[in-house]
Amino acid sequence: MSLAKFRFDRVAAIAAAAILFACAYIAFVNRFGFVIPMLPEGMFWDSAVFAAAGEQVSQGINPYFEPVIDFPFTLPFISAPQVAAGLAGLSSILGPALFPLLALCHIAALLITPLLLTRLFLGKSWQEALLGYGLVACFLAAAGVTAIVAGNFGMFLYLAIFAAMIPGLRDRKWIWFHIAVAVAVQIKPPYGLLWIIPVLANGWSWKQFQHAAIAAAASTIPYAAAFVIDRPFFDDWLGSLARQVGFGDHGDAPYGAVINLDPGLQNGPVPMLVHVAVCLPLLIFLMLDRTRGMRKVAALVAFAILANPRLKEYDLAFATIPVAGLYLSLLLKDVQATTGFNYVRNRAIGIALLVALSVFMLRADRIPLIGPFMYSIVIIGAILTLAYRPRSDAAKTPASA
Repeated sequence: MSLAKFRFDRVAAIAAAAILFACAYIAFVNRFGFVIPMLPEGMFWDSAVFAAAGEQVSQGINPYFEPVIDFPFTLPFISAPQVAAGLAGLSSILGPALFPLLALCHIAALLITPLLLTRLFLGKSWQEALLGYGLVACFLAAAGVTAIVAGNFGMFLYLAIFAAMIPGLRDRKWIWFHIAVAVAVQIKPPYGLLWIIPVLANGWSWKQFQHAAIAAAASTIPYAAAFVIDRPFFDDWLGSLARQVGFGDHGDAPYGAVINLDPGLQNGPVPMLVHVAVCLPLLIFLMLDRTRGMRKVAALVAFAILANPRLKEYDLAFATIPVAGLYLSLLLKDVQATTGFNYVRNRAIGIALLVALSVFMLRADRIPLIGPFMYSIVIIGAILTLAYRPRSDAAKTPASA
């Protein structure tokens, strides 16, 4: 059910988005001082790392020995040799234009991915799109401004994967999804977790499992080729990757949380065992769950993102929209109720969710609440937001495999 059919609901969605953008603004302003020294030449440093590595490899320089850029940070190149070779080819063709092209890909992902996810999991009205942008902006600002200005290519990979997912859900044409994920795992191997989506979207599908297994096997060929063709270069990559993790870049998943609690466990199996122990029961539940429709897809997307051992802010930000769609669908079950107890109950749940989200986002950045003014915005806007209803899963069901 779309918000566009209900005037009060449209106002409620706008109010919810206003609350989220207000929280995002406060968080961003309080952290913007960290970004100012980098402007403008220090922006999009992850894109600069890729561009610099491509230039070095094209000149016959090993990008794994020393940091490839030194401003605004000294940053190494930690992607696999086949990625380095691809960047070298692009650098030879594009020259200095490679960096702005990568930065533009990041900006496109920031602008387009929230809209794409909102249309999948929340609705197609502009009010719902505004709500989706508010969710992403709030989390990015509160959890880490660097996710916005770093220019990490992972955000563009998400855009490509989610765009390729649409033909699969609509027409059972998953080939582009498999190709997109196979390419993505060359740069971000944990993105291979997204292969569970076609396999489990409509219950277990042996056909899609076979296709995913073939795609996964094909994605290992470039790694094997890099190992065979130039073993020392491959070992240099592994060394660079190990140094980066050892530097403290563990991510925000259970894996990283264990290391942050006890750095001495970093080189042992305990962090990964804890991570698997947390994620495996959830995966088993999703495999056994017989739910179908977009609610199941939302759960699979959220799990595939959150199960990444090296979970980063930009991963979490894009997970907010499917999570919102999932929990709104689960909690606001009586979507047709517009009067009486069910209406009040559903709207009360909405108030609690929005207030909790807004306060959490503010506190997540250790920003003190700014008194009655912010409380008033949160509470008054939350009351209006209670009219929000999710679309019925029946309105959009992924095609059977």
